Amino acid sequence: MELGRDADKLLSWPLYQAAARARYGCPACLVVYAPDKGVAAWAAEPIDTGQPGSPFRAVVRGPRAIAKVKDPTEAAAHPHRAVLSALANADEPDALEVAKAAVLGLSGQSKDERIVWETAILEALNEAARAALEEWMNLEKFPIERTWVYKKGKTEGKSEGIAEGKADAVLRVLSRRGLAVSEEIRSRIAGCTDTDMLDRWLDRALIARRAEELFEEPESA
Repeated sequence: MELGRDADKLLSWPLYQAAARARYGCPACLVVYAPDKGVAAWAAEPIDTGQPGSPFRAVVRGPRAIAKVKDPTEAAAHPHRAVLSALANADEPDALEVAKAAVLGLSGQSKDERIVWETAILEALNEAARAALEEWMNLEKFPIERTWVYKKGKTEGKSEGIAEGKADAVLRVLSRRGLAVSEEIRSRIAGCTDTDMLDRWLDRALIARRAEELFEEPESA
């Protein structure tokens, strides 16, 4: 997932493709998901690698290009694809149906992972769809456990508790992805009270190669 323009990616993307091809001994391509149309257009531009006559071009997909996963069986077989489908189509008329399939698909995952992704799905939905999903989850006996709580479109509870929950989500994602987190980084995340900043860190935690990348601001156009 690419959330902003980052010149360093123009150097690393061709490397990712070449490394995958060399490691697995088969054709490989790099797929980039960009929720923002402007970022998607930037990512789709050919990359000059210096090799004459051989520009590199990533395969870019925006929100509308992500297939909707509505079949619970398919969601269970590919839970992370179902989550991406729910996030990419959160503003669509059938967002609730897609979100339900993703929640069903996550039921076989570990508790920590399920909480992280259910939180992301609930946050992405609008107020009406979120309330409907919560009601359905309660009726279906899916325990709703998430790192921060919504009530009528607004977070409830003390701001310190909300920030603490979001910081915990960031650390959980980094841990699940196997990224090394130093005590200095852990303390910085746990001690942050800026909920907007924690939201940005959570987005970056999904795609970062190193934990330090959470704190690197993307270059603007």
